[in-house]
Amino acid sequence: MVPDKETLNSLREALLLWFDGEGRRYPWRDDRSPYSVLVSEFMLQQTRIATVLDRGYYTNWMRAFPDWDALAQAPEPDILKAWEGLGYYNRARNLQKTAQVISGERDGIVPKCRAEWLQMPGVGAYTAAAVASIAMGETCGVVDGNVERVFARFFSYDQPIATPASKKLFQDISDQLVCPARPGDWNAAIMELGQFVCTRSKPRCSDCPLQGGCQALRRGEVERLPVKIKKPAPERKREQVGLCRKGNLVLFVKETSSRRKGLLRLPSLEELGIAEGTWVQVDHFDYAITKYKVDLEVFCQGTREYDPSVNEPPFDQEEQCWIDPFQAGRDWPAMGAPYKKALLRHLERQQEMFPDIR
Repeated sequence: MVPDKETLNSLREALLLWFDGEGRRYPWRDDRSPYSVLVSEFMLQQTRIATVLDRGYYTNWMRAFPDWDALAQAPEPDILKAWEGLGYYNRARNLQKTAQVISGERDGIVPKCRAEWLQMPGVGAYTAAAVASIAMGETCGVVDGNVERVFARFFSYDQPIATPASKKLFQDISDQLVCPARPGDWNAAIMELGQFVCTRSKPRCSDCPLQGGCQALRRGEVERLPVKIKKPAPERKREQVGLCRKGNLVLFVKETSSRRKGLLRLPSLEELGIAEGTWVQVDHFDYAITKYKVDLEVFCQGTREYDPSVNEPPFDQEEQCWIDPFQAGRDWPAMGAPYKKALLRHLERQQEMFPDIR
């Protein structure tokens, strides 16, 4: 499936020439240190580049935790707060664990190759190859969704791309195609080609530097490929939470699940011992998490939202946290995105109903 040597050299030259002229400038491309590259790769897992950059996540993180030692020694609440809104918080925890391994067990010695990076907490095949090639100059290829789409079309691969066999094949191809002279740039280029040119819908084939060798383009199959296995519809779940008030304070409890451990959430009606129909529903919206679509229903005590006379909740002191939503700057501890959204919407309603409240 891999082209002959002459064709391969031509393909590499065409893609890298395109990348030199069209490639985006990102902060982690100016600073190709292993730390900056690893931070960017962790942040970009299942997250759009625009989110990471436009909302300042990368810049703020690097300012707060500029190196392995700073990250290794940072309190976990600070880590989670800096990550708040990016989701998949185990990425932040694993990033810190990796920093602790490098700063502590390895005495500051950074992994030198893909195989060593694979031994770091939370580092998978894609991230290991990305850091090894971009920061260390190792000749190894990356495979993400963009690369899979480019390969499926370029080679007119008509099998489902999500199978283990397809993923192994694409990894083998990627390792053989990568340019030894510029492995990091090659990997960045092939991913960027899939992101901006060889897109899911309406691919810009006329702008593609690889169009001359693209088998799907020659066969008129670009729109049909890649072949994907249809995902099942998300399961619906119902979640009922309470906005438990004490004066201007709202009750939150600490998450214990592995996915959101260390964050805050609103307590469930069941935890509060509140029977359904006893409190008034004041908000309702959906949110998605893994394979679920959750219907979040928010309830308040009494017929009015603002009720300072609530009973003490049945939680240990260490499990509960009372948040003042009217706090200047809204410098709240890190909390799950759905519950922060519920609190913000509650705050908007309160200020409309009771403009004299702070």
